[in-house]
Amino acid sequence: MDNVSRRYGFNLTAMALILLMGGLGIAYWINSFGPKEANSAASVFAPPFTDKIVANTNMQVPTKWLNALTRNNQKNVQALDLTLTIKLAPQAKLTNINLRLAPFGQAQSSSYLLDSVYVPRFSSRQINTIRGLVGKPLKPQDGYENETIWYQPVASTPFVAKCIDLETTTTTLNCLRTIALGAQLSLTYQFSEIQLPYWQQLDSAIAPLLEQIGALE
Repeated sequence: MDNVSRRYGFNLTAMALILLMGGLGIAYWINSFGPKEANSAASVFAPPFTDKIVANTNMQVPTKWLNALTRNNQKNVQALDLTLTIKLAPQAKLTNINLRLAPFGQAQSSSYLLDSVYVPRFSSRQINTIRGLVGKPLKPQDGYENETIWYQPVASTPFVAKCIDLETTTTTLNCLRTIALGAQLSLTYQFSEIQLPYWQQLDSAIAPLLEQIGALE
């Protein structure tokens, strides 16, 4: 097993535990077989479907979207893991994005963590390579070595994502962002840092698919 796999590999049980702890740690659904290129076609809402319930929210999900570990007959689940192939902008390439739907409060939103957790751990360095976002590497003393917070300055509910700096292919999904979906669900995105220039399109690209499966109120 290579160094990246040893350091950042984990299973979904560990992911759930970290989310339950309030999102202080960073975790990734890095496939044990290594990064994969995006599928040749975008994800569409089409049969066959699988019924799932998370936090009393009934969802009908295309079976192809389900992570292999949740592609089973269990209807009521603690969290739902999906992999979608989408295009964030007309000029962008198709990209894979992992989603985790979990009960609200199981994972703190990234915008909440910005002030309460991340800002006190900002280093003095600043990165300005993404239009509209500021990148602030975190101090390594608290276990955040090689992690950078990308956030939208001067916004009441800013876009915030935490990315780990990996010298690997651009298909690695090395960024995490969590938002609230109404009063019942939270949504955690896992996506590639190469998609950060399209940060303004991320929510709008995912929202129609979430509405189709019944995840939006």
